[in-house]
Amino acid sequence: MTRSKKAAKKAAPPVIDPYLPANGNFGYRVSRYELDLEYKVTINRLSGSATITAVTLAALHTFTLDLSDALTVSKVSVNGRRPAHFRSSSGKLHIVLQEALPAGAAMTIAVTYGGTPRPIHSYWCGVGFEELTDGVLVASQPNGAPSWFPCDDHPSAKASCRVRISTESSYQAIANGELLSKRARAGMTTWTYEQAEPTSTYLVTLQIGRYNIYRQAKSPVPIQAALPARLRRNFEHDFARQP
Repeated sequence: MTRSKKAAKKAAPPVIDPYLPANGNFGYRVSRYELDLEYKVTINRLSGSATITAVTLAALHTFTLDLSDALTVSKVSVNGRRPAHFRSSSGKLHIVLQEALPAGAAMTIAVTYGGTPRPIHSYWCGVGFEELTDGVLVASQPNGAPSWFPCDDHPSAKASCRVRISTESSYQAIANGELLSKRARAGMTTWTYEQAEPTSTYLVTLQIGRYNIYRQAKSPVPIQAALPARLRRNFEHDFARQP
């Protein structure tokens, strides 16, 4: 083996799971994501910030987050301080701290970013954030979450999540968990959802469309359906057979 090949082999990034060889990150564990985003349907533009609460598992000077190259990071802070350096490449946000953190240290990572999101293409074709004819669908299984927010995107890495999304008021926005608030201002509506149970990042979803909401059941579990008005007759026929 030549010297250059030896160097390339040595420099290869470690793999957490061969099923998702490029996903997941070492050195920390995330407990919570807070997303504060704005999405403009007419131009397919996503912008905002992600605040990530984590704890180090070992002494940490550098670390990475999973994030699509389609999104540009403009600002990063860790525990309120700017890092020594950050860069995005090959689906990773690389962060170098000014000073190493010891094992067991709390980390609050704030990332400001934006761009034109698109699905992540891999063995499973395109997954993640997908622009529709009139709206958005997010289906991230198994590795599409980095298409719209920075994260530790491995199925075993679960965290609670709050999604606050602003979009044009003519659209309905739906995300995981309980709807905490809905506020309209200047032609935009901000929706805030809370997913308290720890959840894998690929299950965090966002749907934006011209939907109507129909209540199906109040108990034992409240169930609501969101669908375009044109599909209501089909919906009522199909779901009338549900217990």
